[in-house]
Amino acid sequence: MSHRRPGRLVDVDGITLHVLDEGDGPPLLMLAALGSNWFDLDPLTDRLRASWRIIRYGRPGYGLSEPIAPLNHPTLDGEVEWMRGVQDAVGPAGRSRSSRTRWPRSTPRRSPGAARNGPRVW
Repeated sequence: MSHRRPGRLVDVDGITLHVLDEGDGPPLLMLAALGSNWFDLDPLTDRLRASWRIIRYGRPGYGLSEPIAPLNHPTLDGEVEWMRGVQDAVGPAGRSRSSRTRWPRSTPRRSPGAARNGPRVW
């Protein structure tokens, strides 16, 4: 018996990322904390997908996403670019709840909200 993996693989700035796009409603980008994976958000996603379009992805080197080159450490700007690339890959986004992250502030017309688990970073 073969198992089909959820989501799809997309190219974002030359790196293959595993992206999940599920549910109906306004889009909400959910980010797993460093050291965790998209599936760690399953319990929350299960509760929200009836009312929200939940977009999740594996950061480079996590799950099915391609690793980045050694010593090519991610930066905050790089994280924002991956979020933009994921948004471009899944298509247009409408309004969603806003959280205080750099991504919605840097792209207010494209998708003004994001959610993540883990400690706050300002």
